[in-house]
Amino acid sequence: MATEQNNTTGSGVVDINRPFRSLGVNFQRWRQKMMFYLTIKKLAHGLTNMPVELNEEANDMERVAVAKVKEEDFLCKKYILNGMADDLYDYYAD
Repeated sequence: MATEQNNTTGSGVVDINRPFRSLGVNFQRWRQKMMFYLTIKKLAHGLTNMPVELNEEANDMERVAVAKVKEEDFLCKKYILNGMADDLYDYYAD
């Protein structure tokens, strides 16, 4: 049975800058840890908020806000991909 890799350094110290990696087992644990990690990065809202599209009358402030939401959505997805085992990453990367 495959085991899960964790986010510890070689010394056994937890590195909060490295997300917990899932090999496809214990999904619920991975999901909870990924949610915690994305919360630390202030990106967890990207899991529930859909990116907003602009209309033609959008002002500069709205354009900046939408650009920020799109960037956060992009980062959120990339952190999740990074937290997957290589075979899962290869499957979902596209």
